[in-house]
Amino acid sequence: MAEHKLNHDRVRSRLLRPVAVLGAVIVTSVAFVGGCSDDDAPAPPAAQQPSDSATSSTPETRPVTTKATVGRVIGRLGDTQKDRMKAEVSALVDEFFDNAYLGEFPRTSFDKAYASFTAGARDDAVRDADLLSNTEIAEQIDTATSTKRRVALDVLSVKGKPQGVTARFTLDFETAGELERTDRVKGYLLLADEGEGWRVFGYSVIRSVIA
Repeated sequence: MAEHKLNHDRVRSRLLRPVAVLGAVIVTSVAFVGGCSDDDAPAPPAAQQPSDSATSSTPETRPVTTKATVGRVIGRLGDTQKDRMKAEVSALVDEFFDNAYLGEFPRTSFDKAYASFTAGARDDAVRDADLLSNTEIAEQIDTATSTKRRVALDVLSVKGKPQGVTARFTLDFETAGELERTDRVKGYLLLADEGEGWRVFGYSVIRSVIA
């Protein structure tokens, strides 16, 4: 497991290549995480950006939902396939967000966060739980509420079907309880669909306290 410092943030990565067709998508995602700060990261087109009022309102009055966009597409991908892929992968990312970082605390189990991970990626995620969950602060907080949820999907399509996706994400959330602060988790999930639905087989995650 490689571990290093980047801009004083904690970084953890797991990169694999179970299928050769994902190579180009992986290269795109490595360049994104290795060379960009959050301010430099590719953002959704301006017309799809959430308004300031949407992100600044309290969660009780305006829940923050994930803003998902499709970025680079390698290969041919029709609108119907693109929309289906976007919905399926966004739901998987939401599952990860909600079960790893958000909701009611304290809690001791984060297994649901990795339900869509392959066996190897799930084992690594459990070992990397300090970054891929709130396990370290779970006893100090009552709730964790998202203030920003964004994911951009770079897609590799083969014969008109999406087979590999790099899901580049940013999640900001506020904690309440004994520990009150704002955390940012960003990075990417690598996903493949080999006929049985989307599975996460690799990841790179940066976590930092921003307020």
